[in-house]
Amino acid sequence: MPYTTTELITAVRDEFGEDTPSPSGVSDVQILGFLNKRQREMCMRSDVLLTCHDVETKNGQETYATPPEYLKVSAVFIYRANGLQRRLDPMEMPWRDATKRTSADQHHFYIWGANDTTGNNTPLIGLQDIPNADSATKDLNVYHRQAPKVMVSGGQAPEVNFAFQDGLIQGALASIYSRLSTVDSKWLSLYDRKMSEWRDWMVEAGKFVNPLILDLPGSRVDSSLNTYEYDYE
Repeated sequence: MPYTTTELITAVRDEFGEDTPSPSGVSDVQILGFLNKRQREMCMRSDVLLTCHDVETKNGQETYATPPEYLKVSAVFIYRANGLQRRLDPMEMPWRDATKRTSADQHHFYIWGANDTTGNNTPLIGLQDIPNADSATKDLNVYHRQAPKVMVSGGQAPEVNFAFQDGLIQGALASIYSRLSTVDSKWLSLYDRKMSEWRDWMVEAGKFVNPLILDLPGSRVDSSLNTYEYDYE
């Protein structure tokens, strides 16, 4: 079964060799901070937490905001029931059309950002060509890596796949030993050991493929007789 956040904190203490937060070399609040840091790091560098969102394209609108917790765009599609249906190719922003050409035929997307009305920065997806009509449906489909919600003791549980939650424990321990080694170098060997274990977990996370998609065929043929191979390496 997946860990609760409280169980993760207890597991860190079990390996650290202290059962209670007082007296202790580290508080529960600090442990929770280390666990959240390692969970964010794992989600940024692997496909252990994936999501998607859909947006309506608008006439003359080039860019579309993505939720700030989304870390990396993996793919962008246009799907209009009676119109364009295509995966868009990525492009670099400097190659966008300076004339702001509009049409119903989008081929590319680029990633940029802008400040909202409150001054907070928001990541954006730009389309080329710019749509020339309002869509009646959410036709822009974006697939992402997602940042995890912040874990809260007794509340929000870890979001990474259960198979990698033990890795968060090792990552948190590495952070604890790093902190303690600034006061006493005797902790450096334990830091090195736990950091090595954390790196091993990150390598495995980088190889992760959601098991729900492993039953897909090795290739498919679309309506234009183009063959696409699946590569899970």
